[in-house]
Amino acid sequence: MEPLTTNCVALAVLLAAPVALWVGPGRLGPHDRWLLVSVLGSGGTRLAAHVLGARSTNRRGSSSARLRVAVRGGAYFAASCVALHVLTVLFGAPIVELAADTFLFALLLATYTALPCLCLRGPDFTRWVQLLVGSWHGTPNERATAVVVMGSLAGAWLGAFPIPLDWDRPWQEWPITCTVGATLGHGFGLLAASGRRRWVAEHGNYKI
Repeated sequence: MEPLTTNCVALAVLLAAPVALWVGPGRLGPHDRWLLVSVLGSGGTRLAAHVLGARSTNRRGSSSARLRVAVRGGAYFAASCVALHVLTVLFGAPIVELAADTFLFALLLATYTALPCLCLRGPDFTRWVQLLVGSWHGTPNERATAVVVMGSLAGAWLGAFPIPLDWDRPWQEWPITCTVGATLGHGFGLLAASGRRRWVAEHGNYKI
């Protein structure tokens, strides 16, 4: 993916800003602020690394071609946010009540899952599915990305289990536990992918 694409995706990541204006500064709670910081921090770090990597490879192409890829990249990330929002509602999230919180959670999950696929495979849903399904036969980067994505999704799913329990704790409110679960799953995925790459590299199976 070209550097211009990552700039466009960065604008899509900033969808968090209008959501913050929608709910209002006074109504933006600590969890919502933490969601925004996580999205911008994680997404910004990954995008910055991708931009630096793209520049180091000195990729070239016509301006019009790069612009088309950039627009598609931003559109794919935005579509991923909407799709994850709908999927979250289908799994039981409130449709109208706490809709802003649900969208922020979908934005976070898209940053943890769709953005890595977009940076590695470009704007192509078919290639994303191929990445996740056939990752163990792919490159080291593809394996690492699949582990991170699956860890994020698994963490978000496991994080939903405490919500219906009759404990009456403040942290059981939607989507706190799912957010924490997705973040922990994402972190464990990063650690597992990094550990596996280092272990295999030391044993000489492939070079980083």
